[in-house]
Amino acid sequence: MLPTYKTTAALSLSLLVALGQAKITHNCDASTSICLTTFRWCDTEPCQYPKNVKPLVADLSTTAGYGMLLFHEFYDVIWTTPSQLDEVLLTWYIPPLSIEGSEGPPLEWTRNTTYPHIQFCPDDVVKELVESKRYNVTEGDIRTMMTDIGNHIVIQQVDSVDSETPSGSPAQTAQFSVQNGWAWQAASAAEVIGASNEKRKWRIGVGVGVGIGLPLLLTITGLTTWRATKRRMTGQEKAT
Repeated sequence: MLPTYKTTAALSLSLLVALGQAKITHNCDASTSICLTTFRWCDTEPCQYPKNVKPLVADLSTTAGYGMLLFHEFYDVIWTTPSQLDEVLLTWYIPPLSIEGSEGPPLEWTRNTTYPHIQFCPDDVVKELVESKRYNVTEGDIRTMMTDIGNHIVIQQVDSVDSETPSGSPAQTAQFSVQNGWAWQAASAAEVIGASNEKRKWRIGVGVGVGIGLPLLLTITGLTTWRATKRRMTGQEKAT
């Protein structure tokens, strides 16, 4: 009897996991360096976005992993470090604003913490940057800069002797843009298209990881079953 679609799919997924092609954890050694466990949406394939982040492209199999955030939402950046006491410096790099061919300074929003996570809301970050007087930019300019696709966050362990000098290998989030309204709706549509494409790939057996599509796998399984049945029938005929 030929295997069912679900049985074959489960078999294929087992093969992928066995070959290390369907990892569900982030590829990072937390015993030696700082490791991000969020804001790395495409460390797995296909990309996996939380509910309050949308993909900027419909192709969920891409490794780029550009995401779209909302200004009023709260987001958690979570990581692991070799020691629970390690101090971490988090920096959100906001690309510069280009006006008439010239660029202003990029913006930085920073936090130091010994906790393995930080929660932020883009609206609050905008307000803080305006009130800090560190940059001569308006709230409107900051919001425009945050819509750039080049936004990213870097986390790095801080030397316990000199808190101004980061040490260890930094970890960088995927790039993202912060938006509102219609852009979010457009990204939601792209996410639906991307999810549909991934389902279609699975159903037609494209990119099953080891290079064997489901139709081909079904064909091979069916052919093997047919040959075994034929041998058994031939043996029975000879016996009679």
